[in-house]
Amino acid sequence: MNELSKSSSSYLYCHKDNPIYWKMWNSDSINFAKIYNKPIFLSIGYFTCHWCHVMAREVFQDKEVAKLLNENFICIKVDREEHPDVDSFYINALSLLQNGNAGWPANLFLTPDLKPFFGFTYLPKRNFLKVVSEISRIWNQDKTELVEYAEKIYQYLTTNYLSSLKNYPYQLLEINNLEKFLYDIDQKIHSKMDLNGGFSFRPKFPPHQLLEYMLLRLEDTPSKYILEAVDKTLTNMILGGMYDVVDYGFCRYSVDENWMVPHFEKMLYDNSFLIYIYSKASKVFENIDLNKSKVFRCIAVNTFDFLNRFLLYGNTYLSSLSAESEYDGRDEEGAYYLFQKEEIENVECFSDFFGLHEFFNPHTKYGGLIVHYKEFPNYQNLEKMEYVVQSLRKIRNKKSKPYPDNKVILSWNCILCTYLLKSYEITQYRPFFVHASNIINFILNKMFNFNESKFYRISVGKDFYGDPILEDYIWLGLSLVHYSKLSGKAEYKTLAGKIFEKCKELFYRDGVFYNSDQFLSYDIFDNSIHSNNSLALLLDLSLNETIGKDAKDLVLKFFNFSENFLYMGSFLSFLEFYKLRISGVTCRVKKVENMYRIFWDSNFDVEPSFIEVEKGQCLDINLKICDQQKCFEFHKKIDL
Repeated sequence: MNELSKSSSSYLYCHKDNPIYWKMWNSDSINFAKIYNKPIFLSIGYFTCHWCHVMAREVFQDKEVAKLLNENFICIKVDREEHPDVDSFYINALSLLQNGNAGWPANLFLTPDLKPFFGFTYLPKRNFLKVVSEISRIWNQDKTELVEYAEKIYQYLTTNYLSSLKNYPYQLLEINNLEKFLYDIDQKIHSKMDLNGGFSFRPKFPPHQLLEYMLLRLEDTPSKYILEAVDKTLTNMILGGMYDVVDYGFCRYSVDENWMVPHFEKMLYDNSFLIYIYSKASKVFENIDLNKSKVFRCIAVNTFDFLNRFLLYGNTYLSSLSAESEYDGRDEEGAYYLFQKEEIENVECFSDFFGLHEFFNPHTKYGGLIVHYKEFPNYQNLEKMEYVVQSLRKIRNKKSKPYPDNKVILSWNCILCTYLLKSYEITQYRPFFVHASNIINFILNKMFNFNESKFYRISVGKDFYGDPILEDYIWLGLSLVHYSKLSGKAEYKTLAGKIFEKCKELFYRDGVFYNSDQFLSYDIFDNSIHSNNSLALLLDLSLNETIGKDAKDLVLKFFNFSENFLYMGSFLSFLEFYKLRISGVTCRVKKVENMYRIFWDSNFDVEPSFIEVEKGQCLDINLKICDQQKCFEFHKKIDL
């Protein structure tokens, strides 16, 4: 029978009425397949995945499909957000099986001992029946070749290839060598930039990790190349329909090259990253383009406003909003977000600030108009624009709202907490700090409590379930480090250290951090969320003065993948932080007659640099220490 009515997952619960005998991912389901020696049909998706819902309606609701699957397979449905470790392992398998093509819904066929041998993403009913019938026939007649092939795939996926990679010399981690490496990367980043910003043609995803790295670099190392990449990407992202000018917040990605036509789902983690990125950009652009700086800050604050209006649940945040909402008795992608011409033709001042882009979904024959900024906003006009926005909201409020996914995910809330705290440090916008504090208190009381031995990854209403995995430990540790810094409470950093030690105990072996203790898979590259190994290095550095030999060995192994720098933004950020940490810049004050001379000492082979100030001055000093190759900025607050 279908067991998904017992699930707390919104995504799994959507499938409770399928005639397929779905089981959940757990030891009982896996043992059931082993006992009956039947292959497993594993289907992985998530609540805001539009094509997951399409396949559910067109394929999994069909009785003919259900009969074929029920008779020949043990069928297991997985919410990838409940089990990102399972998803990571099998999405890598699907990519391998399909020559690099992978996505969701991810449908795979496994041996009873969980080894994959075939897979595909969305298929319409006719194709699905044809493929699955053939797999069933081969398995039932002679499964030997399938089992052997599955074993090869499994061995490839579970082999730790890091140990066989080139060992780069420790000298590469010296400051001048690191700076040369990063300088070369900066040029390559610029060369890969798309004309419309970002680093892909289409679809276009916000390059969170690379943006974070580039903004960090701009603070330390002024570069016209990096500045252009940041400016063009952040500007075009808010000019397209991917940014919701009515309710604020960013959709997951755009399907076109101009950031204009979104896939309408909105994710907590995307918007968490972008709150910080636009906050950071507002600081970077203060002395470059004041209007842009103010607009970027407004985008950050408004994105947080979206989260509070749509995803806030008590003191935590739900994971996402679906692309679909109810329209004319059916669920339709984008129905809430799109306008019809007659709805907006009488909205006063609309055309002064906003433009329209036609959208049509050929699959469902539904269409409408996407509202977007006509041009980059003038900060002085934002109050006038708000009047138009409120008129548009009144129209939207008559429609059915998008469905929220009701999961509170530990790691995703810690992502938001971390970036709210980092954004508060830049903007001093108090609600960032208040809500981050609320998240910390809830998590430490309800989801991750050492004293009571309570450790949960997911919260849905009053239910708490799921063991935390690597990403939960790492993001919680990082949020506690930042909270300790801004609250002045050292005990939170101590707790972060304790969490990191537990993290190493559970997930670190053979020189790398594995995503969980169930699957031998690990992250090198960033995906929608940062690489866990890069974050582990960053947490290690945040807790200590430097990193030890094991961590340095892992860093040097990662240099083998530097040609894939577009997917290693979080690793590049770690290198930049590490470079700043070992630069050893210190400050000395010496009285010379009636002036105070402030010296900066550094590891660079340059003459001591200084400035002179009068007694009683309190300065935010931005001093450049230059050698023949680069300039480095250091910020110190001096009280005399």
